[in-house]
Amino acid sequence: MPDKKKATFILGLSLLNEARTLAAERGYRSLNSFVEDALVRAVADEKKKKRKAELLEASRDPMFLKDIEDTMSAFSFADSEAVKEHLR
Repeated sequence: MPDKKKATFILGLSLLNEARTLAAERGYRSLNSFVEDALVRAVADEKKKKRKAELLEASRDPMFLKDIEDTMSAFSFADSEAVKEHLR
């Protein structure tokens, strides 16, 4: 069992009731499982948003773009050889 820690949150009554209803309708073992799943999804979504913002920022960085160009150039021969090998 992964490390777990008990936490207490204060939620609006209607949100809590909706969460209980959805947890039961969707067959979750418990409200805790439903809330944990929702938090896992929310954290993953926030991480994705952060990575997207970082990539957008990097796309404006001339040094980053030059590094990508250099890397693509360095592997272009290997890539073309791989294509030729695949076509044989």
